[in-house]
Amino acid sequence: MKKFIKKLFQYSYFKVSLFFNYCQKKFMAFGRSKKIRKYLNNRKVKKLHIGCSHASKDGWLPTDISPQSNSVIYLDATDEFPFDDNIFDYIYCEHMIEHINFFQARYMLDECFRIIKPKGKIRIATPDLDKYLSLIYENKKKENLEIINFYMNDLFSRYPNDENAAMHILNLEMHSWGHKYLYNFATLKNQLVNSGFVKISQHDSGRSTDHNLKNLEMHKENHSKKGIHDKVNFFDFETVIVEAEK
Repeated sequence: MKKFIKKLFQYSYFKVSLFFNYCQKKFMAFGRSKKIRKYLNNRKVKKLHIGCSHASKDGWLPTDISPQSNSVIYLDATDEFPFDDNIFDYIYCEHMIEHINFFQARYMLDECFRIIKPKGKIRIATPDLDKYLSLIYENKKKENLEIINFYMNDLFSRYPNDENAAMHILNLEMHSWGHKYLYNFATLKNQLVNSGFVKISQHDSGRSTDHNLKNLEMHKENHSKKGIHDKVNFFDFETVIVEAEK
């Protein structure tokens, strides 16, 4: 009897949680259709920014799962997007995809492929797993030592800056800030290809062959506002940036 009551309670709790989650999403999405229509009706070149937090570059439709301002509309990138097929010319996603798991990211990229126009482009910036592995296997390089010291002195100062510092950094980067899955170029390329994208290319921060995708990265600026200053080119070091086309 006790087991039955326990299972009934667990089932009821699960159902109630689902209901409240559903209600929360409906509340967060209230009024966004009007904002979306206004943007789409007033922009010749339509550009979607996924996971922008509090702001986006001019001309982009700013979205986030936790909007930090009234100008940002609610979007859960793991759900079906509230857009018709073949709507956007460009999609941008900066330091967001690592916050959802591998399969959620696949779904998100499928949705991106659905809503982007033929020949439309997507640009994704995310922490680069290869860079963190290089801190372990090439930890004597001058530039890597500078990065390790920056991490241990400015970001993860609770941990000892000893011979295991690079291992601390890798583990913390994989799990801190809500990170769920870290990519390198190869794994991100594979995700994009499996969603249908082609012409996969890697780029430096702020640079692109398409002027609409230049100077978009805001990660450095956002962290500077939190008091984390880029002393050793940290933000360029840690990020892999990939573009692809439908």
